[in-house]
Amino acid sequence: MGDLEFYTDVLRSGTVLGLDAHSTPEQVEAVLGADFGEHRTGRAMIRDFGLVEFTWELASAGRSWRGLHFAVQVHRLETAGTEVVNPAIRAAYGIFPATPPRLGDVRALLDTEHWPLRELPGADPGFREMWQPESGSSVLVGLRESALSSEPEDLPVYRIGAPCTHGQAVRRAMGPVGRRPALDRLDHLRGLSAETRADWLARRGPRPDEGRANWWLYHLEVIDFRISQRGDEQGAWIELKLWLLDQGERQGLFTAMATAESRAWFVAALHDRYAPLSGQTVVPDADSLVRDCLATIPGTPADLARRADLHSYSRPELLRSRRAGNLIRAAEQHRTRLRDPLPAACLDGWSDLRPQLV
Repeated sequence: MGDLEFYTDVLRSGTVLGLDAHSTPEQVEAVLGADFGEHRTGRAMIRDFGLVEFTWELASAGRSWRGLHFAVQVHRLETAGTEVVNPAIRAAYGIFPATPPRLGDVRALLDTEHWPLRELPGADPGFREMWQPESGSSVLVGLRESALSSEPEDLPVYRIGAPCTHGQAVRRAMGPVGRRPALDRLDHLRGLSAETRADWLARRGPRPDEGRANWWLYHLEVIDFRISQRGDEQGAWIELKLWLLDQGERQGLFTAMATAESRAWFVAALHDRYAPLSGQTVVPDADSLVRDCLATIPGTPADLARRADLHSYSRPELLRSRRAGNLIRAAEQHRTRLRDPLPAACLDGWSDLRPQLV
């Protein structure tokens, strides 16, 4: 094991030693230790563990921290030396060189295991950014004075981070120019009945050869932007997003698994950020959200890949395990709101297993 294996493991798993962007401060400290720097600003908290840092935001109720993202600041090796590598990471992967690897070396290792990188538009000037769709991780490469004139493969890795969802990647690709037309379309849809909406989508929505899934994802992202503005019509926008998620599955754009996970995270974010929700805002209850997540887990506890040895499993096995873990994590956001003891007990069993999954 070495530094290249560490970077590729992060990019293909979207985790650092099993920790992901949703891990709690306590979970991160249990793995990386208590030697960290902490910075708080507004409702955000960043904990710096040297090479790796995690960011959380305080839920609106003020009771807990909600994970936002993590970053592996590879460029710090050149400025701070190899001592910046956390002891837990060093114990797992060995000694790191003080020079960041080239993207080409990282990509070559990923390609041999069929984890391709795609370029994302809109990176900061002087940098290029690549994205691994399955793990939702990204890698930023380049130096400000050379990135625009050099091949990406020859550029040093600057930072690796997660998550970057499919919706966020589509938003980056579309840019801000598409937001106004999307808002106009959505504002029109918001005022229609469900039947009239379906008719409008059939007539005016994207054709099959026009990237329908990306169109859907972009409009869902735009709704999130509109909800964040906290206007008087917030409830209507929430209802529209739930309707579009359902329609996306009905039209075969999203799997039942993806819809269950998206719906669970969306409703959890509403409770975290905007609690208490208006009495006029109708969202699915915790029991139905958890049941849907657990019902779509792609496997049983006995046949899902474990993270103890990532390199002993095939790519499909790793993906099934990751998707199972994602569904369990989404369901866990509603554990305290469950009323039915049956899904609660089932979720608790899966939660015990989740730390072992990819």
